[in-house]
Amino acid sequence: MLANSWDTLGWVEFADGNVDKAQKYIMAAWQLSQGAETADHLGQIYEKRGEKEKAEHFYALAMNARRPELKTRSRLADLAGGDDKVDAIVEKNRQELTTQRTIRLANTSKLDGKAEFFLLLVSGQSSEVTVDEVKFASADEKLKVFADALRTARYGQTVPDERAVKILRRGSLSCSASDCSFLLALPSDVRSVD
Repeated sequence: MLANSWDTLGWVEFADGNVDKAQKYIMAAWQLSQGAETADHLGQIYEKRGEKEKAEHFYALAMNARRPELKTRSRLADLAGGDDKVDAIVEKNRQELTTQRTIRLANTSKLDGKAEFFLLLVSGQSSEVTVDEVKFASADEKLKVFADALRTARYGQTVPDERAVKILRRGSLSCSASDCSFLLALPSDVRSVD
């Protein structure tokens, strides 16, 4: 709901000609939800600014997200110089959605396994959020030792304004003997806190 609200507020700002403010709201919404419509909005913002490569990039991300809009493909085709170029651009960006939600952690303890954690992200003095709390949810209890590493990791979530915000996120930690990766779940995929 928060991502939808930010996207809507951003789109209102865009319609009013406040492109900078619109971008802040819509980028924060994208970082949280990775919604197809939100990426399409970012593409339109970059297109309006004359930043063709960034616009193409976000249109491609929109095409890789769930339920892309039909108009997004047309926008991407117009920028790319034809519909025959769209599929290659979309394919080039296919893995980025997962990559943007994945945080790499060092595995100095050489533990392996999988575990689920909750994070409570809060906004502070800057536009980027920090982790206020980490809670082990389920699976390999030996991986609870990664709570501090998850607390100090950077998640790339920003907020569009100075209002205090708390964001609850769930993620899956997967560790091999050499490293660990923490994949944030999309908010739409989290159905409960169990």
